[in-house]
Amino acid sequence: MVMFTSDGAAVMLGRRNGVAVKLKERIPHLVQQHCVAHREDLGIADTWKEVKLLQDIETLMRTIYSMFSRSTTNRCKFQDIAAACENVAIAFRPLNEVQWLSRHFALQAIIKNYDSLIAYFEEIKSNDSISNYCFNIFKNI
Repeated sequence: MVMFTSDGAAVMLGRRNGVAVKLKERIPHLVQQHCVAHREDLGIADTWKEVKLLQDIETLMRTIYSMFSRSTTNRCKFQDIAAACENVAIAFRPLNEVQWLSRHFALQAIIKNYDSLIAYFEEIKSNDSISNYCFNIFKNI
């Protein structure tokens, strides 16, 4: 073992009892560092918290995921509309704070379902305030 990389938690990189310290006792030449990918994700998360447009996009992604993950009726209706539009309905993904690529996967699902989502929200916007909100967001993009 030459290098130890972790998420930066004190349990992993702590000065006294961290895993890296315990390993370094047995492997003196061991190099330890905070995972670059995890650091990048923390930076992106900080940016998402401070930029209004990104906050709005995150709200939309969470709304869409909640709308379809909690209702079989909504999910089935969306799949029917996607099939009518000759699109394949891609499953919507949740945004998890601990998974580095969750925003990517959530946004990618929305982009791939974009035309079907517009058709779905346009059809039911008058019956549901959440659908109306989503339709207005998509209409203004």
